[in-house]
Amino acid sequence: MKKFIAVMVVLMGLMTTNSYAWKPDKWTTKDTVLQVAVFTTLFLDCNQTYYRHGYKETNPLLGKYPSNKEVNIYFISCALLHTGIAYALPNPYRNAWQLLTIGFESSVVYNNYRIGIKFEF
Repeated sequence: MKKFIAVMVVLMGLMTTNSYAWKPDKWTTKDTVLQVAVFTTLFLDCNQTYYRHGYKETNPLLGKYPSNKEVNIYFISCALLHTGIAYALPNPYRNAWQLLTIGFESSVVYNNYRIGIKFEF
């Protein structure tokens, strides 16, 4: 978890370097829709992480048996960092970043579901 926090601090620092000379592309409705889809897949993955019932976590940043607090910190950090990066990227890279994340997270959620980790709300 300490490695994850260190990586987050470095990435956030890189995002703010020379920010006075940078102007992001306008955020569009399409960007909002894609970011909501990113949040949805992150939420589903987070939910499955809470209720893995006997399965070990395979995300090395979380460890084999993360606490609910660690899971919350991880997924909230992912959502915030992802949004910051998406905002900073110009189009079409922004949409590619969002779509890659949706695809990756969807495959994780599907694999978890396939091996028996269901959703509990």
